[in-house]
Amino acid sequence: MGFLSKKSMLVSLLALSLAACASTRTIQPTNTVELACDGDAGSHDVAKTITFKMKAGSACDLQEVDFTHDPHSNYTHFKKRPPATGANPPVVFDYTESSPPLGDGAYFYYVTKSTNSPNPDGGGGGIIK
Repeated sequence: MGFLSKKSMLVSLLALSLAACASTRTIQPTNTVELACDGDAGSHDVAKTITFKMKAGSACDLQEVDFTHDPHSNYTHFKKRPPATGANPPVVFDYTESSPPLGDGAYFYYVTKSTNSPNPDGGGGGIIK
């Protein structure tokens, strides 16, 4: 009558479980992360190319962006491109993996320099998942 044996059901459940575990998020080709002069940059989706730039109208210049060391070594999968030339150029990284960062993600920090403040340095951080 078409009933599955216990063994067939277990094999089917195992196959479904493996398929569910194997399905991963699609990594987008690009993502732009806009940064404020100071503060928490929040959480952003990973992409093959990630561009960090200052929000329009910001009174500061982006000096540096980098990833912090983490227990899963996510930081090793972000390769910084050579800096662009021009006024306040963005900082661009290429992500070298085919699956999202492990654990909580990859934490980044950034440093800014104010263009019109007595406090010349600012910055913040965020996460790429």
